[in-house]
Amino acid sequence: MSADELRLPTVAVSVQLAVGPHDTWYERGELFLTEEASQRLLLDALAELLESSVQFVPFRSGDRVRLIAKSAIVYVAIPGDTETPPPTAEAELVLYDRQHRVEVLLVQGTRFEGLLLDNSPAAHPRAIDHLNSARQFVRLWTASEQLLISKSQIATVAELGEAS
Repeated sequence: MSADELRLPTVAVSVQLAVGPHDTWYERGELFLTEEASQRLLLDALAELLESSVQFVPFRSGDRVRLIAKSAIVYVAIPGDTETPPPTAEAELVLYDRQHRVEVLLVQGTRFEGLLLDNSPAAHPRAIDHLNSARQFVRLWTASEQLLISKSQIATVAELGEAS
């Protein structure tokens, strides 16, 4: 079997990657999704990749491909022009039960303000319930980008009041 026969068909997704937490470096490049995964919303497909059992993900910047340890990823950002903004109030009713307007402070000092959107059971409607879920990454929509933030890199989250 040749190396080409062993390769899975993939689609490159343009992202900004923050890797740290100490001496954090930021770089624009591409993560790779399977063709099947690329048919879903990019944020959902990337979240699935980051929540999977693989320990390393390939990241291409220029002509260089590096294997990045998921445990070292601080966040993955998708520019706002890549996908649609947060759902409208009407679409929210279908896609998300709850939204929380929050400020997130990361361990290395970066701050983000945006929306946590989730589907949580009625018994767990708070932002803390969303943050304490078993997932390793939390999704945050900001005015300019969509982020998958490693929960292990979050120092604080402050709720800023009702989102709508």
